Amino acid sequence: MDIPPQVVLTNHGDNEKSPLSICNAYAQLGARGVPILYASGDGGVSGNKASDNRTEFVPVFPASCPYVTTPAYQSAAVASYLSALGSNSSGLLNATGRAYPDVSAYGTQYDIESGAAALAVSGMSCSTPTFAAVAVLLNESVQRGQERTPREQPACNGGTPGFHATQGWIPVTGLGTPNFTLLASAASL
Repeated sequence: MDIPPQVVLTNHGDNEKSPLSICNAYAQLGARGVPILYASGDGGVSGNKASDNRTEFVPVFPASCPYVTTPAYQSAAVASYLSALGSNSSGLLNATGRAYPDVSAYGTQYDIESGAAALAVSGMSCSTPTFAAVAVLLNESVQRGQERTPREQPACNGGTPGFHATQGWIPVTGLGTPNFTLLASAASL
């Protein structure tokens, strides 16, 4: 591909069954500076089948691929979180796998038009494109050398306790919501 896309995103995934070779293509695009954004799913750690009464965490692919939206901070940040977590959620997660989300964005009550109807929608279908727009603006800012201005959660339906909040990365919001001005400043260093 002579001219790669500015960003690749999708807001759909499937419960992880096995690593797929598509991860290698994501790594190649990422090496060219193309953000690859995948939603971690509206079901959170219960996978895409939030209605199931799951008692274990289910990774969603391709969000679990190590080459999508995975900055270098993650290893230390996740290790710090797992250390603070202690024995909470023991046996429910693979502590050696890729953690997600990396970041989060507000995804509730977006106003859209579908045909002649005005609708309010929520979920990853809203937050993923929102963060993708931030990624495109950051890439443009770096390329042009200028800046543009633009709790606890239940873990599964199976009755497991929620995640414990702490400073830094957490499995509910990653590092949190983007602050474009601060990100653009960091990207231009």
